[in-house]
Amino acid sequence: MLDEQKYVLFGGKSMYSGDQHALDSAAQWLEHHSASLESGDIDLAAIHQHRDRLKSVLTALARFELQLARAADTCSTTELCGSNKSTLYLTESYGWSKAKAKDLRAQGRGWYDSVIDEPASTDENRIAVTRRREEAERIRARARDLANRQGLTAEQRLTIERGLKCLRSKAAIPREAIRLRAVERAAHCSVEDLKAFVMSLVNERNDELPRDTLRAHRNRGFFIGPQDSDGGARIGGYIPPYALAMLKTQLDVAQSTARPLRTDTTCHRTKRQRLADALFAILGRPASPQEPKHPLAHVLVSLSAKDLELPPRAGANALFHTTCGIQLSALDLSFLGIDTTGHVALHDATSGQIKALRTEKRFADVAQRIALFATELVCSHPGCNQPVTACHVHHIDPFSRGGPTDLDNLTLMCPQHHSDTDDSGIHPHKYHAERDPDSGIVYHTKAATPEEPYPEKRFNRSTFSQQSAAAKIRRQHWPDSAPPTRDDP
Repeated sequence: MLDEQKYVLFGGKSMYSGDQHALDSAAQWLEHHSASLESGDIDLAAIHQHRDRLKSVLTALARFELQLARAADTCSTTELCGSNKSTLYLTESYGWSKAKAKDLRAQGRGWYDSVIDEPASTDENRIAVTRRREEAERIRARARDLANRQGLTAEQRLTIERGLKCLRSKAAIPREAIRLRAVERAAHCSVEDLKAFVMSLVNERNDELPRDTLRAHRNRGFFIGPQDSDGGARIGGYIPPYALAMLKTQLDVAQSTARPLRTDTTCHRTKRQRLADALFAILGRPASPQEPKHPLAHVLVSLSAKDLELPPRAGANALFHTTCGIQLSALDLSFLGIDTTGHVALHDATSGQIKALRTEKRFADVAQRIALFATELVCSHPGCNQPVTACHVHHIDPFSRGGPTDLDNLTLMCPQHHSDTDDSGIHPHKYHAERDPDSGIVYHTKAATPEEPYPEKRFNRSTFSQQSAAAKIRRQHWPDSAPPTRDDP
């Protein structure tokens, strides 16, 4: 007979009372240290030493919330909240938003419910369909076990699930294979790069299917809502890739020069306010046939000559990276009126680095930015995907110490990582940029110390960085070049 002192009734099943003590202890620890941080009794360093355990707690909480949402989906909640609506139970009992409850319920179905597969083809028998679903179940089980062992965060799980929703096919095996690869990747990258990685896999899968190249164009639309009591109005809509590239390019350029209105007495603008000011600057700018003053006011495209002939992204399925981070198809380029004139970069077939740059106009700033776009595409900091229009050009050997404004001494860095760079190169905890003498690729490292005389060389292996023309060239076989490598250093 069970000891009634040790067990309590929970959801119709017995739960060990020690769990209540553990929950109370965890809550007390978090409340105590939250109050201490708030009052200043302890600092971040005191918490930082427990970061591994704290991360384990937070990832365990993310997994528990997923299971809680799944339980609400599969169990009756009428006796608990007076309604059998699981979203209502989760929002009223735990203070979640409806969006969070729906997202976690959808994740629970995606990770645990019976696999959804596309209907059997006319020549498939029942045994083949069953085997196909069983294989998908096995792949998903591997992904689920790995996710639990690695401790995926809530943001990582949500990123994977949202990416999978973009698949244009219900085929189970490809979907679960992408899920498994995404979980494997999640342990080694940021949430932002995980999103880019998942979408690259989804796009590869979608490329294998017939593509409606005009779907985004047909779905274009824009609206201006009625004025509110302050005189303003909401705007919104959907724009196809070619228009998005034009808009984002101009916004990125305008953000670097736009200033707040004179009536705005502070400079503490939010990101949305900065975008709004940039849009106002574009709308108020007079049309001029002259060359734009900003070096990247036009949409530029990065590609290797072989991109036009190598599958799977060839012909109508080909997507090319641009200076503003928007991928465009050949059809999108035709809408923009982009042709083959302008600037052409000549790359080394082995290293992918620029050997020469041919241009119709001799603007050094434009030429160097185009060269960096061709070789790096994005910020060179490890894991960063910020496009070139959102980046500064950084002198590897600081200009203040005589570093030349030559291509070999330049690299792209977004404002966030640029402001954190240690120009002195002597800080033991901050990173600075260097160029690898063997590959010619920029990496980031810390200053050498007696304890760590050979600090790690951290290269940017983010999903978008591997789509630069230079990275593609290094992976492709060219005459009189070394065999291609799958990944950069």
